[in-house]
Amino acid sequence: MKRLLPVLMGFALLLLSSTEGWGADFQKGLDAYNNDNYAIALRELKPLAEQGNANAQYYLGRTYEFGTNQIGGDRSGNDETAVKWYRLAAEQGHAGAKSSLGNMYAEGSGVEKNYETAVKWYTLAVEQGDATAMLRMGLMYKRGEGVPRNLETSVKWYKRAAEKYRPTAEQGDARAAYELGRIYGGRLYFPMDIGAAIKWYTIAAKQGLVLAQYELASRYEIGGKGGAFKDASKAIKWYEIAAEQGHAYSAHTLGQNYEFGSNGFPQDFLLAIKWYKFSFERDHNRMGAFGLAKIYQEMRESELEDILSYMYFNISTANTTALMERVKLGRTMSAKNRQIAKDLTRECVAKNYKGCGEIVSIQKKLNPKIISKKNERLLPKSGSGSGFFVSKMGHVVTNAHVVRSCKRISVGENTNKQISVELVAKDKKNDLALLKMTSEKTKSLLVKLGIKVVPLASKGLLRSDDVELGEKVMVAGYPYGELFSNTVKVTRGIVSAIRGIGDDSSQFQLDAAVQRGNSGGPVYDEKGNIVGVVVAQLNKLKMAKAIGSLPENVNFGIKASTVRQFLTSSGLPTKWSSRSNSMSTKELAKIAQKQTVMVVCHQ
Repeated sequence: MKRLLPVLMGFALLLLSSTEGWGADFQKGLDAYNNDNYAIALRELKPLAEQGNANAQYYLGRTYEFGTNQIGGDRSGNDETAVKWYRLAAEQGHAGAKSSLGNMYAEGSGVEKNYETAVKWYTLAVEQGDATAMLRMGLMYKRGEGVPRNLETSVKWYKRAAEKYRPTAEQGDARAAYELGRIYGGRLYFPMDIGAAIKWYTIAAKQGLVLAQYELASRYEIGGKGGAFKDASKAIKWYEIAAEQGHAYSAHTLGQNYEFGSNGFPQDFLLAIKWYKFSFERDHNRMGAFGLAKIYQEMRESELEDILSYMYFNISTANTTALMERVKLGRTMSAKNRQIAKDLTRECVAKNYKGCGEIVSIQKKLNPKIISKKNERLLPKSGSGSGFFVSKMGHVVTNAHVVRSCKRISVGENTNKQISVELVAKDKKNDLALLKMTSEKTKSLLVKLGIKVVPLASKGLLRSDDVELGEKVMVAGYPYGELFSNTVKVTRGIVSAIRGIGDDSSQFQLDAAVQRGNSGGPVYDEKGNIVGVVVAQLNKLKMAKAIGSLPENVNFGIKASTVRQFLTSSGLPTKWSSRSNSMSTKELAKIAQKQTVMVVCHQ
């Protein structure tokens, strides 16, 4: 939690200081610090700090205080080093350094905890107009630490800080706006005003201040009283923006919400894995490793998931629960697979936690004969799902979550036959996305790759009538990408409910076997009409904990009527299908082979 103090406790800022004379190296170090790139900040700031630059000394202290996970070293030792640099800057009259020294004494970090000394340093910083020190004085009076507890005086300090920040914030200063967001957002025991917090955080977030982006996302995730301002789509947007700037905790929060389907986020294990991995690799976050271990347990379909889960439990064994879970899992695994997981753990540490648990590496260890150099390229290097053609112009329908946060998207019969597409439209609420081939040479490329496009037939593709309870259906798609084979897979089942999760009338429930990678694939009736799009698989272990038994084959699809509305609103009106002759499973499979594609999200 120490590294989260910039979020929870704030910066000591010199809002009115000029950057003239700091030099390009200082600015590079400052930019790195502001974006949580502590290793680069250390490299750029330390030489300047050693030359006596007070601003560099101050931010170097911040880097040592909050960057242990990236710069290495012992946390307590780094805190002591931070105090050293703060003191040197404070001796030169740096107000922010004085405020930070107050923080260190208040927290007992790098020095013996002493509230009276903390108040002394805050007071010195306040005399120079340091607004963050004013905030901390408000907190000290709120808690009665180093001063008599006095709520009235506490509020006065918060108001004084707000007055200090407001003029520069109104002029667009990102840091001042961020601090005002914290004041009104409930971080500082001040009367909460979520609307005002969002206003100020937005100003800072749009200027690229990563901590403001995180806080803005957090406000939208939690919302205010009675659910006011709560907006999962905006929370996802700003968490992703912050994460893509390197903010590990935003990535971890995304991973948690996608894992559990909480706070309005859709439950999506693949996205959870993506963001947990980002957090883990970026910040060596053991909780990220623990999250990955738990997800692979919940996705447990083969020894592959067992090995990955055991490896991540190994890495997160500082967590007592992780240690117990590893022991429990290990009892169900063969000695060979436990050893593979241990070897992978050592490899992961040796690679500085980058690129851990690669599927090809595990498959080679399990059975070296299965994976050859030729076959390695068949395994998707990024996330994948399914989709199907809906026009002669190369339009493809899939799930919105399949193509979220992609640097590039492609579709094809397998990973060897892929064509780039653009995202034309998406509907986050209904989890639908429309893609379109963009290359001017699409037709010749399709012929060259041997990809057969069977778009909208003259009679249409989508059935006008909603699914009926008990009717037979067939699902087509690419479960597990191409891990097991490079062709489309089909499976049969029935409609087991005509509404989805939470009595959602836009979805239906089916019992056909659906795995990760099926998302976005078509659901056919017995006559070859598309009646829906695969959207989600129920979290079995989570449900087992809730109801006391393990549900099997509880999966969901988006109704064709909802898909048609989406296509029409996206400028692609479609005809209803009117096929009335029943087909055999083989005949349905032939249609699915021609219409279904693998969708690859390149990250």
